Amino acid sequence: MRNLIAFITALVMSTMPLSAQDRSYELAVHGQIEVISVWEAEGERRGVILFGHGWGAEPAMYDRLFDGWNKLGFAVHAPLNLDSENHPRHVALPPDGFPRSQAIVGQRMQTMLELRDFAAKQDLPVVLAGHSFGSFVATTQGEGKWAFGSLEGPSPAAILAFSSPGKIPTLVPENAYETLDLPFMMITGTNDATGTTMPTWEAHRLAFDRSVEGNKYLVVVEDGGHNLAALGDDAPAETLIDWSGRFLSAYALDDEEAKANLATSDSVDGIAIERR
Repeated sequence: MRNLIAFITALVMSTMPLSAQDRSYELAVHGQIEVISVWEAEGERRGVILFGHGWGAEPAMYDRLFDGWNKLGFAVHAPLNLDSENHPRHVALPPDGFPRSQAIVGQRMQTMLELRDFAAKQDLPVVLAGHSFGSFVATTQGEGKWAFGSLEGPSPAAILAFSSPGKIPTLVPENAYETLDLPFMMITGTNDATGTTMPTWEAHRLAFDRSVEGNKYLVVVEDGGHNLAALGDDAPAETLIDWSGRFLSAYALDDEEAKANLATSDSVDGIAIERR
């Protein structure tokens, strides 16, 4: 319990302005209504990305990243989660401690499971993606298991994670991702450290280092911090959009040229790439 609370505390982020999405819709999740924001693909829709925001954030903060993916033909569906102050049920949460954390984590996991079922009906490749705690949800669901039991759902084409947490006793053990056999990309930075559960940026390597070898990529931005996914002025936005876009094209759209580029492209100034 204590580890879970510490984990969540380490992932808290400030709230951001309201969303600039193209549209939104309501999704029924265990008797509750959740709002899903959508950034539509430009031109023909070729794939769907289900994106989980960081703890305490909201989908709007990733607008620049989503626009880059839209240009490749991907629609982005991003739920507003219970930990965001803009979620209508946020004010009714327990004030603190494990009951609050449990409610938020449950809502996040259940919402993504329902969203995966919804997206599967569109008959397009689906990628699970996210930032911080959102990437933990994506990676966990992509693998199909987590600390509290197995998960079921349509298999995604790939997983794209920004700043996913490392190992945490009970919740995320050392061997948590040893069965992860999907194409996977982790994007982090050398200043991506957040509290006692992630004291150094290397903690974010866990899923990359311990997953099944093959089609695994680690992108590390020199001096990059925990909010790289927001693509602020201090982030190499075009390069990160390019690398993540190649990954999406390669494994969601089965683009052989993109696969070749990922396999052979060298690291660039300030950004290192590793492959397994």
